[in-house]
Amino acid sequence: MPPLDLDFAPRPRLRAAGVALLAAAAVVTAGVGAWDSTVRSEIAALEQRKAGYTRSARRAPAVPVSNRAAGADRDQEVRAARRVIGQMTVPWDELFRQLEAANDRSVALLGVHPDANGGQVLINGEAKSLQAILAYTRRLERTGVLRSVVVLGHTMKAERPGRAVEFSVSAAWQPQR
Repeated sequence: MPPLDLDFAPRPRLRAAGVALLAAAAVVTAGVGAWDSTVRSEIAALEQRKAGYTRSARRAPAVPVSNRAAGADRDQEVRAARRVIGQMTVPWDELFRQLEAANDRSVALLGVHPDANGGQVLINGEAKSLQAILAYTRRLERTGVLRSVVVLGHTMKAERPGRAVEFSVSAAWQPQR
């Protein structure tokens, strides 16, 4: 009897598609390597240029600014800082506390626009009636914080039941710092 030839693990055979895929992968790998080398050399060149600029900037003499221009800029900055400090030191809580104390259910405030430097407060709101607005202005004057309370204007709003009148009130206000 002839010997049996059992092949449990056949030897792989190279196929044309596999060889082509392997060759393509080798070409792509070589291309990526070349591109990486180019990018690294460009980065190195840019870093050298940056270092050169930094060195020359350190050696360059400072450009003198005219004293008049620097003084004007400084004065403007000082004025702006004083305005900010002035706004921060205004006793806003006292004004708002008095506005809340003068309010009742017939008036709803929509906006309060205080101007501490100008000494004015503009108040916008809605009221149930003109009488409610007049009563509100009298209560504002009795607070002692606001003076010369004047209704600047009002608009009747028929489409808004319960809030029939929009109004604007101006008052003199001198905050006690």
